[in-house]
Amino acid sequence: MPKTNVFGIEHSPEMNESKDAVRAAATIVAAVATGELTPAEAAELSKLMDGFARVLQAVEFEERISKLEKAVESR
Repeated sequence: MPKTNVFGIEHSPEMNESKDAVRAAATIVAAVATGELTPAEAAELSKLMDGFARVLQAVEFEERISKLEKAVESR
């Protein structure tokens, strides 16, 4: 039995940065095209992926703001 990740589909990419959402979305679309996922399953996974990508974006934004604040403080 093939190992699957959180998306429940084989060969799906990890999401470590918000830009990884593009590859994850492409993987979901490909899984629908091959019959690995139904369109309804893909829609639910897309919602999950979108929410996770938003969290990643917020974290990345906070990190960027923090770096800028430290740069300004050190002047």
